[in-house]
Amino acid sequence: MSLPESVTVKGTEQVPILGLQRQYNDWPSDNNGTFKVKSDGYYHFDIRLTWMSRIAINGVSCNVYIMKNGKYLLAHSGTVLNFIANYATEQLFSCTLKLNAGDILSLEVLKSVDSSLIVFGNGSPGGTTFSGFKIYP
Repeated sequence: MSLPESVTVKGTEQVPILGLQRQYNDWPSDNNGTFKVKSDGYYHFDIRLTWMSRIAINGVSCNVYIMKNGKYLLAHSGTVLNFIANYATEQLFSCTLKLNAGDILSLEVLKSVDSSLIVFGNGSPGGTTFSGFKIYP
């Protein structure tokens, strides 16, 4: 799935990344940014989040959470030292999860400073994507 347009995240609350759209017809999603598991098994996911802060503060971080059925499952934190305002930062991470049929996965973002953070869509450098596939059984 990919984020078609950039999204502004305000404040310091954990915010869902909505609007991710599926790129392939066999992707089990309702086009709102969630992934619904069709069958039990092990799944591999790759996440790319491209973001930018509007202010220059050393140690700015952006945490990406994988949520399962609305509850915290995994997190990845990206921190930028010697941060330059309006400079895009890309976070890449992968994970393998054991999931059950009917589980619903989604992404949420939490940033460390109380200023606007832009999560880039595909029209911007890098973009934001959430992709995966079943690996077993």
